[in-house]
Amino acid sequence: MSYCWAAYGKIPDLPEGYQHFTVNHSENFVGPLTNANTQKAESKWQKFKHRHKSEYGTARTLLAEYVAQVKTYP
Repeated sequence: MSYCWAAYGKIPDLPEGYQHFTVNHSENFVGPLTNANTQKAESKWQKFKHRHKSEYGTARTLLAEYVAQVKTYP
């Protein structure tokens, strides 16, 4: 889930079958066809960052592992 910002254009090309939805906030805050919205993703990311705050940053070598944790984080 992301905004329709050009920098996110390669997200659908990621491995592991990621499903990517976009929302154009200049038109809608919830996708009219998919019901997609960024609030859930932002909430999950906030909880994840809070949980890992004690690690003092994100090591690039562990980024894939961090993202996998976000995907499964309740």
